[in-house]
Amino acid sequence: MNCKISIEINKDSFHMSKYKSITGEIYFKIDDRFFPEEGWSDFPVVILTWWIKSLLLIIQGKVGISQKFLFMDGPFLIKGKKVDKDIMELEFIHREALQFTSYCSISSLKSSVVEASKITLESMLKNGWETSDTKQLENLYKQLK
Repeated sequence: MNCKISIEINKDSFHMSKYKSITGEIYFKIDDRFFPEEGWSDFPVVILTWWIKSLLLIIQGKVGISQKFLFMDGPFLIKGKKVDKDIMELEFIHREALQFTSYCSISSLKSSVVEASKITLESMLKNGWETSDTKQLENLYKQLK
C-alpha cells in the first residue's frame, strides 16, 4: 500500500544568518504523520541537495539499492530502499530507533522533492540569497526535474 508523501516547506520561515547559512521549516508529511515533526526547522538548501543526490541514485539504481535521506539538525534520518521499479520502502529513524516504515512511489517522492526545491529556489532568488549551496541545489534540481 502506497503512502501519500510530501515535503512541507514554509518559505516565510526562511532566514539567512550572517554566515550565509539558510534555515527554515522543512519536514516530511506521510499520510497523516510528520517527520521529524510538523514545523521542523533545518537547513533546507543543504538537505534538499543531499536528498536530490540520494533520490537520483535510487531512480538510476537497480531494485535493492538503498540510500539515506539525512537531516542536519537532530539525530533523524530516513532510509530509502528501492523495492520495485517505482516503489520505495522508507524507514523513519530517530536516534537509531525505527519510528515507522512506509512505502511510497518513487515518482511521488520525486515530484515532492522537485516542488520543495522549486519553492526554495524561488524564495532564494526573491531574497537575493545566492551562495555556493543555492547554486548546487539549482544544478541538481535541473537534473531531477
